[in-house]
Amino acid sequence: MRHLVLALLLATAPLHAQTPPAPISVDRYDLPKQAAIGEEYTVTAHVRNNEPALALISARLYLRGEGSTLLAPAEEQTVFIEGGSVRPVSWRVKQSGRGETRFFVEASLLTAKIGGETAVSNADLALLRKEWSGVWSEPDSRYDARLTLRSSVDGAVDGRIQWTLRSAKRDDYQPKIGQSGVEFVRGSFDPKKRELVLEGYRRDDPNRILGLDRYVFTFQDAKLVGTSWNKGKQDGRFELGSDASR
Repeated sequence: MRHLVLALLLATAPLHAQTPPAPISVDRYDLPKQAAIGEEYTVTAHVRNNEPALALISARLYLRGEGSTLLAPAEEQTVFIEGGSVRPVSWRVKQSGRGETRFFVEASLLTAKIGGETAVSNADLALLRKEWSGVWSEPDSRYDARLTLRSSVDGAVDGRIQWTLRSAKRDDYQPKIGQSGVEFVRGSFDPKKRELVLEGYRRDDPNRILGLDRYVFTFQDAKLVGTSWNKGKQDGRFELGSDASR
């Protein structure tokens, strides 16, 4: 794993940045020099993948100081960037008080290869291409989930999870129960381990009920059972059953 750190200072003072060598670099970053109290603004790091192939990168925003509050999305975002390409990674922030605010954007290369070295059998390809539905739960919430995937013989997969919020302890989520959103995922299937690993990289979430997550599944009988990273708590639980082949 390789890292880079950007130090960003919201003030009238000059901005300074440090970028390490390849495979990850930052072409530029965008943010206002000043912001009024109560104003919302966007912090964007333009992250470049210098590897020749598609890479999965985690970018995390750290706030230092009492002047700003992160609005959305979560501190950490996981994104795919095509080889030799640049992708903007953004956060929405609110200036909540006076004083200096420092932003540290850390980007980590999670993997530069999506597929595996072992070919996936036709039977497993058919299994992966089925539609899977069931429940994801953690101590504070429960969602219905519907997973659909595309898969290739090298084990690379991509698809989407249709989420519907069914219960939540958070007060601000109570009016949102029954609402839905989509998380787009990519990852790989290891036929030797019978393990499916997925990472969320984009959301269609107008109701703001979703975060991007990481998932590890195994096939158990006729079910797809797994866990999710869930902001480092590792307490998200999946149990999905197959509907029908697509």
